[in-house]
Amino acid sequence: MTRKENMMKSLTGMIRRRLARDYRTLSSVAAFNGIFEDLPENPFCLSIGGGPKREHVLLTNLNIQAHPNVDVVGDAHALPFVNDSVDAIHCEAVLEHLSNPPQAVREMHRVLKPRRKAYVCTPFLQAYHGYPNHYQNYTLLGHQTLFRDNGFYIVDSGTCVGPMNTMVTLGSRFISEYFGGIVRYPVRAVWLLIGMLLKPIDRVINRRDTSHILASTTYVLVEKRERGCE
Repeated sequence: MTRKENMMKSLTGMIRRRLARDYRTLSSVAAFNGIFEDLPENPFCLSIGGGPKREHVLLTNLNIQAHPNVDVVGDAHALPFVNDSVDAIHCEAVLEHLSNPPQAVREMHRVLKPRRKAYVCTPFLQAYHGYPNHYQNYTLLGHQTLFRDNGFYIVDSGTCVGPMNTMVTLGSRFISEYFGGIVRYPVRAVWLLIGMLLKPIDRVINRRDTSHILASTTYVLVEKRERGCE
């Protein structure tokens, strides 16, 4: 590969990384890291819907299909683990694909050990994306209520990925779906390059208490309390 080709490859990789960056909130990153605090020796930490990425070295990935880096094939509605056996739970971009989210949340509560935590991130303002289906999205209040009504204590919650990301990604999807012919390709490319410059604005918007109103995703950090301590 020539020097020019290497430079083009590096530039392309940089642009792709910038396009994919979502500028998620510091509080959501802290909440995710919080599920791994004070773990026992040899913990069992579960990522429901995990793969092909492994979001943390300690996470065991469970998915309904055998993708790369999936360790356990199973259904979120009926987790293949005994009661009080999991030390931490991560679940991102999954609940929107489930036909019965309350049942899945009850399953999280069943398998999680008392006084341990789960981090869950779910879309609010995102376009339809099937895997294989897309049933619902959640407002921040809806997210909180779902977990509170099914046994969990809310430790923290808020915006994960913010409003500017919403505008950019929905605009890109609008162009892809509704612009005719080949014109959609250059228009979308220009929009994404503009979006690459706009998305860092979320660093400012996400500091506002109202950022969840147009958030792309919201998160909850929840804890399973000891019986009688709810």
